[in-house]
Amino acid sequence: LPSSVLTLHGGRTLVLTSGSLTPLYDYDMLIDCMAQLDPDQYAFVFAFYGTADPAYAYRILIRLDAYANAVVLRDQPPEVFTSLAAVCDLYVRTAIIDGDSNAVREALHFGKTVFATDSVTRPEGCRLFPPSDSAALLRLFHAFDGTPPSGDNGQDSNAAHILQLYAELAHGRPPHCSTARFVQAIRRVWSAD
Repeated sequence: LPSSVLTLHGGRTLVLTSGSLTPLYDYDMLIDCMAQLDPDQYAFVFAFYGTADPAYAYRILIRLDAYANAVVLRDQPPEVFTSLAAVCDLYVRTAIIDGDSNAVREALHFGKTVFATDSVTRPEGCRLFPPSDSAALLRLFHAFDGTPPSGDNGQDSNAAHILQLYAELAHGRPPHCSTARFVQAIRRVWSAD
């Protein structure tokens, strides 16, 4: 882990977020929440990868510079992100439009609490909030007691979902879910292996 993260952690709840530095990730809402959370209680790691919108990046980095309880990492190798996901207490995904986020799945795999927008179907185990709703995200922070999620983080129910879909198809009935949701369920089962 980068030394800046180890120093920052210091017994505080370590919050990780990641993605491209583009408006689709809506980091403003997380920064808005940071302003209302105790900096002695929370530390934030923003791991930015790949594409960046220069104007948006500039604005976000200026905003983050005001917080001593935040660190910015850029284009880290995959093993660093995996280490971050393993040690964080909480992963936050604020994307207003998203795909099937590997980062969300990694955090769940490590038994971490995940707060994520409901902009797409998310794996079971995520605590969801509407996109661009910083008040809803802040309520999740206030309700967070540090207890990691229990259970299988949706792996068993994902398998059950796939089996149900196959049974419906085998009996000639149209499936009750979209093709995209089916593909997500298949990926969940494959990633569990």
